[in-house]
Amino acid sequence: LSGPSLGRAHGRAGVQVVYHGDTTLTTDEADYDRSKGTLSTVGPVKIVGSRVDITGNKLEGNVDSQVFTLTGDVVTIIKPKVKG
Repeated sequence: LSGPSLGRAHGRAGVQVVYHGDTTLTTDEADYDRSKGTLSTVGPVKIVGSRVDITGNKLEGNVDSQVFTLTGDVVTIIKPKVKG
């Protein structure tokens, strides 16, 4: 979902959010509220990027400030930089 007219969204059954083209957040269920700028998940979260993999049980945050909190059994794996 995208566009300036999207005010609220509730996604279920395999929600994916792509950030800057190389980082993907995957969860079973998520809520987005444009007026508040909030994104929250219901259930486990997996974030996969070119340099990091992160999992946790719940994510809450603000898309405008880009500040998010991941809670519950959080595991972070930092991948080595690929030399090019």
